[in-house]
Amino acid sequence: MPFAVIVRKTLLATFAKLNKKYGSRGLDFYVGEDHYWIEIRIDTNKAAAYRKATNYDPNVREEGDEDDELEDEGIENNDENG
Repeated sequence: MPFAVIVRKTLLATFAKLNKKYGSRGLDFYVGEDHYWIEIRIDTNKAAAYRKATNYDPNVREEGDEDDELEDEGIENNDENG
């Protein structure tokens, strides 16, 4: 299987999971025809509705954030800010 096909399938699978998790919050991850073109689309109406419905506070981390998922998989976050 060509490398480009493998990369595209991997991106599509990863973004399908992210879209399921964050779609209701107004984020949509998109891979164009060429896997080198990736977009994160923001639906401001959905984002505003999510914030209003959940009393969203940007200063509070939610359960299930990226670092939590990485720890569950045994992956250490080496980011200086994380």
